[in-house]
Amino acid sequence: MLTDLVERFIREVCAGRHNETAGAYRTKLKYLITYAKGERLNQDLVDKFKIYLLELTEKRRGGRVIHEPLSPWSIRSILQTTAHFLRWGAERNFWPELRLENIREPAAQPKAIDQFIFLRLMKAAACVGAEWERVRNTAILCVLRDSGARVGAVASIDMSDVDLVHGVMSSITKGGKRIWIYMSEPTVQAVSAWLEIRQAMDPWDYRLWTGQKHRGISRHGIYQMIRRLAVAAGIKGARINPHSFRHAFARDALRAGADLSQVSMLLHHVSIVVTAKYYARWDDKELRDIHRRVSPMREIVTAKP
Repeated sequence: MLTDLVERFIREVCAGRHNETAGAYRTKLKYLITYAKGERLNQDLVDKFKIYLLELTEKRRGGRVIHEPLSPWSIRSILQTTAHFLRWGAERNFWPELRLENIREPAAQPKAIDQFIFLRLMKAAACVGAEWERVRNTAILCVLRDSGARVGAVASIDMSDVDLVHGVMSSITKGGKRIWIYMSEPTVQAVSAWLEIRQAMDPWDYRLWTGQKHRGISRHGIYQMIRRLAVAAGIKGARINPHSFRHAFARDALRAGADLSQVSMLLHHVSIVVTAKYYARWDDKELRDIHRRVSPMREIVTAKP
């Protein structure tokens, strides 16, 4: 019963779109389904559900069970989605109005992929699989690292939306919005190499990234590809997923001197506030380096009298 209501909730909220939001809602609400064990939702169960999340000692990551607690960000996100679901159900009289207070918002710590790990993934991509697979995977890694685009947008790029002359592609992203994905020259070359092989494969699918069965690969397929490359590269313990590429792009762009409004537009955030919240965060060493670069005393000391 609860599982059916979750699916109905997702269909209504996501308007039937099978996008990243639908998958994220389903993953988060599985915690409530698991905890409820078929019981009817009530205030006591909801109160204890929050404690259950706080006391969990294991979680799933990439199909594996990890023996560590949920992060504060994960708990907060699960509770936020659960509260949305509870409000939806109360409005339709499936249960009475139920209160669910969230936990305090933790400090944002973007989990960017390390450059050394990225290079190891690139090395593995150049060695693992058939030639078409090596070239395709290398191009996908380049696009993710170079553009900061969401994995759903990268997976849904159509052949007609690729412009190598101007180094740009377009795609549909979260919320059904069309966005531009920009590429530097190395990424253009990687995508161009893939297009040559793709043409010889002559797939029937119109999407840019296709597989051995001539069908376009999904965002989940890109997740799986990155996991396989991580295993082949002997990478253990590091958090590696497509979104970590997005984090790395944002941080690198800010370090290179791009301002928040520019990074916000490149990431296609709804507001510059989102960009500042997640990425305009600096440790002591970074702040010292920034201060040395921008301090007005630098010019005064070096100026000739």
